[in-house]
Amino acid sequence: MKRFRFGFCCMLIGCITAFMTACVLANSSWVWISETRPLDLLPIVIAGTLLIEVAAALLAMRKQKFWKVLFFVTLGNLLSFAAPYLYNYLSYSSVGFSFLKYLDHWPSYTVGIIFLSVTILIELPIVWLSLRKDAKHPVRFALVIIAANVLTTGLTALAERLICSGHW
Repeated sequence: MKRFRFGFCCMLIGCITAFMTACVLANSSWVWISETRPLDLLPIVIAGTLLIEVAAALLAMRKQKFWKVLFFVTLGNLLSFAAPYLYNYLSYSSVGFSFLKYLDHWPSYTVGIIFLSVTILIELPIVWLSLRKDAKHPVRFALVIIAANVLTTGLTALAERLICSGHW
């Protein structure tokens, strides 16, 4: 057991070092190169996301109630897309930045791994709890919701990074 202690300590220190490092760019600020910001893409991204997620939910339903599915998927998406902007507004307005200044001068790519986690935490309960009785298989329906969210979040992140560019 003692021979593994050194290896375990090295692995633990390596993990802690990897997670605790931060890139610091002193006395520089973010500049958007493109005219388009991630916030500008939001209406298009929401429309595409709704199309994909409603279609996925309808395919997994026993009783295809289009308006009910559209309502709950839209509700979940609106709340999950609003969450990061609300968080950024609350965190940056408390230190003196206006929200518009934050959007113009910081690398505010909205979508990433944390956004995916928040999306699943918000949308899964809303959509699954409201539509699980109409699904063919409730557990598979939850997996369909998660898979659709992973797909749409990945497409949104790709669109943000390809269309909106900037540098320090």
